[in-house]
Amino acid sequence: MDGKILIIDDEVEAVENCRRLLSAKGYQCWTETDPIKALLKIEMECPDLILTDLIMPGMDGIQVIREAKKIIPDVSVALFTAYATVSTAVEAMRDGAFDYIQKPFSSSELEAVVERVFEHRNLLEHNRNLRSQLQAHFHFDKVIGESDSMQEIFALIQRVAKSQANILLCGETGTGKELIARTIHANSE
Repeated sequence: MDGKILIIDDEVEAVENCRRLLSAKGYQCWTETDPIKALLKIEMECPDLILTDLIMPGMDGIQVIREAKKIIPDVSVALFTAYATVSTAVEAMRDGAFDYIQKPFSSSELEAVVERVFEHRNLLEHNRNLRSQLQAHFHFDKVIGESDSMQEIFALIQRVAKSQANILLCGETGTGKELIARTIHANSE
């Protein structure tokens, strides 16, 4: 396993237990008992995952999520607390938490959440790589044409690929409709 994890909890024993368990699984772990200092550690270490307690002095876990997402927008965050309520879980998820664990939790529960986070991160990275390969394969330079009318078509493709509109391509057989359709699709969101 590889992955960088920052564990934030005002209880020293809790962060050390999590660190010990996750380090044994091959993760690189840092701990912090002060959420304000944790924000500095986030800037310095750029963790992939932040495990944070909800109730802490100085700053709660929801605020940690918000501030962490400002520093590293795609960081994954899992929140844990002994004071679980539906409203805090919903608020945490709305602010970008990936998961929510109720204390006390077992080592297997913690491991399962961390594994899910990294599986999800790997899927997102794989998706980005595939999208990049598709865009390279179906980039505009794959469509050949130098005439003024083809240059107009290229400009139109670039505009419509960025939109959310449905597109209908019409033309005779063999004119490149499928290639144009693939190029638009590969360059769209």
